[in-house]
Amino acid sequence: MVKLTQSWASDSGHWYTQSGDPAYTYTNSKGEVKNTTLREARKLGLVPSVTTVTKVLASPGLQVWGQQQVLLAALTLPRRDGESDESFIERVMEDSKEQTKSAALKGEEGHAALERAIKGESYDPYWKEAVEASMAALSDRFPGVKWESEKSFASQLGFGGRVDLHGDGIVVDFKSKESVADAKPFDEHFMQGAAYVKGLFGGKGTSANLFFSRNPPWEVKLVVHSEEDMMRGWEMFECCLKLWVIKNKYQPNF
Repeated sequence: MVKLTQSWASDSGHWYTQSGDPAYTYTNSKGEVKNTTLREARKLGLVPSVTTVTKVLASPGLQVWGQQQVLLAALTLPRRDGESDESFIERVMEDSKEQTKSAALKGEEGHAALERAIKGESYDPYWKEAVEASMAALSDRFPGVKWESEKSFASQLGFGGRVDLHGDGIVVDFKSKESVADAKPFDEHFMQGAAYVKGLFGGKGTSANLFFSRNPPWEVKLVVHSEEDMMRGWEMFECCLKLWVIKNKYQPNF
């Protein structure tokens, strides 16, 4: 018998039950914890996450960042005497992956600190200035809103998700950056925000991205999506969802 758990898996493989509970991993008959795949989703009627659906499209911003990490690794990694091109390229790729993992883990730490702060819980003091700046930005732009963090949902349209922050028809998604000075939402952010608003509030609401820096000097930037961006984001997401369903030959039956 398959037993679902809520442990974090990769972003590309997030699934939710039709009641909105996370189903990122499962325990098989041998007692082994495995990442949930399309195979288990078919058996259990799970819905894919918003980010799983949008990955049917390329992510130019993420691709450029990944290419930059490879170039930085090639520039800074010392080449060994007599090392072949193939060996050096392999080490460069591995080093760039480590940098990517490190950035992702740092971003997750910041997410966790913001989440705990919203709940009134203690958090790593390393993030104190970032958290205070983030809370101030939210309060200035959305005064009086009672926020709730990490809300998961499943939509009968066939997708689900877990929202960083929401309240009073507003969805806020956290994004970590090395520097937020030039931070701006990409198409995937508009799709994500529009899908979250659709899933949580039936499409009546707004979304925003809160960008925060991963290291001092601490910076935050709150960008609210326009109505035009929301409409365009939802239209793009609908197309992605249709493509995902056709490509995977699977549509959850509620």
